[in-house]
Amino acid sequence: VSIEENELKQALTIHPNPVVDNINISFYSISKLTNPALELYDATGRLVNSRKLNHLVIGFNKIEIPSSNLDAGWYLIVVKSQEKITTNRFLKK
Repeated sequence: VSIEENELKQALTIHPNPVVDNINISFYSISKLTNPALELYDATGRLVNSRKLNHLVIGFNKIEIPSSNLDAGWYLIVVKSQEKITTNRFLKK
């Protein structure tokens, strides 16, 4: 794991957790990411949401995703690009 991956992983936060209404994801990117995307997986590994992140900046980024279509349970968020893959998990109430 490189220093850049560690810095992004440590800064990838999901709030509130547990999630009730909207999923708020925030992270700090120290470099420009190539073809960044966000993927959301349920506890069985099924992809339930995917979106390209075309408007990321070097620095602080915030993404909001509605969670009304998600069942209660654990989910995995994956932010990935050609340079790195970062994950975090959250509980949907």
